[in-house]
Amino acid sequence: GADITIMTTEVYRNMAWRARTSPSLVELIEEEGMQVDVDKLEKSLQRDEYDDLSSNSIVVLDEFHYMGQKGRGSTWEECVITNPPHTQIVGLSATLPNAHRLAAWMESVTGRKTVLVEASGGRPVPLRYYFATNRILSPLFRDEQAGPGAPHGLLGLRGDGVDPSKIYKKKTKKKLEKYASIMQGLNERGLPRGLDLHPTLQSAAEKQQASIDRRLQRMMARESYGDYNGYGKGPTMSLKEQRKAKENMLKKELRKSVPSVT
Repeated sequence: GADITIMTTEVYRNMAWRARTSPSLVELIEEEGMQVDVDKLEKSLQRDEYDDLSSNSIVVLDEFHYMGQKGRGSTWEECVITNPPHTQIVGLSATLPNAHRLAAWMESVTGRKTVLVEASGGRPVPLRYYFATNRILSPLFRDEQAGPGAPHGLLGLRGDGVDPSKIYKKKTKKKLEKYASIMQGLNERGLPRGLDLHPTLQSAAEKQQASIDRRLQRMMARESYGDYNGYGKGPTMSLKEQRKAKENMLKKELRKSVPSVT
């Protein structure tokens, strides 16, 4: 086969799982009661259990932090658990907040020594989070240097990143007080305030929502006016219909302003 084979994690997981659960040639011979030197046969077929993966020495799993993704993350876990014992696992990620815990878990399920290799000095390429539309380009978070893999990380959430109280120690007292009033502490969802939506985006979202509300009110007024021969008698749409109409309007606006939304 090829020196390098590229596939999705789902395909690799299926190959490893199928090989792991399929009976080996040795087991089939024993079941049939054939007279053979089982020890000798086992040595010659050490990797028969993994058939398609018998010549595979290394598996590289990119974007290893997807293991924490709801729904799909289990695929990465199963790749590790069902991986053949003769194959070395290399997991790559630049945004993994709990790398030490993950390395310990891998060692516990594989029974093999796991080494965590961390790049010194942070990411070679700085990471920043922005939200782009056809109208604006704005930082995503209130703290513009926050986010997975960014300089400030998750601001101490789950042990990742920098504690907000330690970020601007060298700033002037006035700037520090301003930063503390905006960034420090937790919001109503229990997350660091620096991970709140950036004020520019928050303002744009509120304006868009207000515009949609006005359009909905005008639409309801026209329907009410027409239904009652020019005499409005209150909204003709139920609350459920109003919510659905607002959702459709918002989706339409997003499709116009964000090309990636379908």
